[in-house]
Amino acid sequence: MENRLEHFLNVFTGFNSAAIPGKNKFTFLSKKTGLPQVYLWDGNNGDIKPFGKFEDRILSVFHSPSGKSSIVGMDTQGNEKQQFYLIDEDGNQEELVVSPEYFHNFGGWSTDESKIVYSSNRRHSGCFDIFTLDLATREEKAVFEYDGNCNPICWVANSDNEVIISIQKTNIDNALYILNIDTGEKSKIGPADVSARYKSVVLSKQERASFVLSDFENDTMAIYKYKIDQPEILEKLVDEPKWD
Repeated sequence: MENRLEHFLNVFTGFNSAAIPGKNKFTFLSKKTGLPQVYLWDGNNGDIKPFGKFEDRILSVFHSPSGKSSIVGMDTQGNEKQQFYLIDEDGNQEELVVSPEYFHNFGGWSTDESKIVYSSNRRHSGCFDIFTLDLATREEKAVFEYDGNCNPICWVANSDNEVIISIQKTNIDNALYILNIDTGEKSKIGPADVSARYKSVVLSKQERASFVLSDFENDTMAIYKYKIDQPEILEKLVDEPKWD
């Protein structure tokens, strides 16, 4: 009976899986060692092994569009102040964005993998500004300042100067914008004067468009489509009046 109980108490789960593009592999997090660490599952031979070597809790993993590089987010002793580390396909690992006293929220790789975008509260503890980092030169730029909670969602596909950001308006509602990182100008997604929830942005692969969930017309979330060049016009695709 003791052996059976011990067996069940030592069952470890995997979570936050992320496919590595074009590699037939994926990563996942597990608390097998006591702290969440990242592991690699190889679909070519079924092997599972650690992905990188980290001393503290892993919060996130983000693979590049080609799958040749990955960014791993780690905090220190559970403080949730995530720092970023770069791992290439040969397993070489290095510090990428490390300012331990501040929070960092990853927002994505550019399509050509030359840059990443993220937010951080370096200017003020309650203000999250948007930063980009050139991976070749390691040049970091603050491209947008906001006195509140602002986070990047993703880079607009095939664009080197547009990212989608989310600005929290209330404890429930948020607003999405397309930010031009060269000029600092932003275009709101959806109606300008309507408070709502916006979630789950998915970029179209066939055209310069995107999909999003929102409740700007009703109390429930529906699926909408919009064009990147006309983000104020949302076309309803799917809805269920009684449920999100």
